[in-house]
Amino acid sequence: MEQRATATQMKMYCSFSDSRNGAGITLLLHTVGAFHSPVEYQRILSLSLDRAHKARFETAKVLAQLGFTGDVPLPDISTKEKAQAYIGLDMQKEKTDKKNISGGYYPSMA
Repeated sequence: MEQRATATQMKMYCSFSDSRNGAGITLLLHTVGAFHSPVEYQRILSLSLDRAHKARFETAKVLAQLGFTGDVPLPDISTKEKAQAYIGLDMQKEKTDKKNISGGYYPSMA
């Protein structure tokens, strides 16, 4: 059986950190961006993009160290249903649970 090298949490720490940081900055922009000057908005946006690029380069570096040089296979999450199936979300169970939970909380309007 072939043993494959894997990326550990420590190897991916910088990439994860930059990715979360860039996402947080982007969220900040969407939340309060309208209240800042256009120049400040552009500066914060460029910082967010810089973090995203750094995360991508860090991930590429780890993959190259592990000998992986091809395209990274990504799951097909083009629809909501495919994305839910990919993460293992059982929507029938979720809908049933929601119906059971909300059944006792909301009064009847009839």
